[in-house]
Amino acid sequence: MQRLRHYRSTWATLKPYARELPALADITTYVDRLCAPRWFIRRFGPRSITVRDGRGARAAHGDATRQTIFMPCRLRFDWVVLEEVAHCLVPAPAAAHGPEFARTFHDLVGRMMGRD
Repeated sequence: MQRLRHYRSTWATLKPYARELPALADITTYVDRLCAPRWFIRRFGPRSITVRDGRGARAAHGDATRQTIFMPCRLRFDWVVLEEVAHCLVPAPAAAHGPEFARTFHDLVGRMMGRD
């Protein structure tokens, strides 16, 4: 239920402000820019998150174990990338859209998309 509420509110709130990142190279640049600042490294440690093509998948996916995000063509927007990166940053037991995940995702959105 928490997951469904998260998806509905995120879609309604962020989609109007979304920036499309059509190519994997665009997403990789965005993720690298996210992971480089001092605030990010202080909070999460140095990270290298790999971006993979998610064609054929219905949903984007963030894999914390492999530090990899998979991005289908139809979901290549900045806020979706931030959500999948949040899955890579939160330890596995908490990563499934719980409070720690929600806080991490919210913080990433604030930093990368603005606090409004």
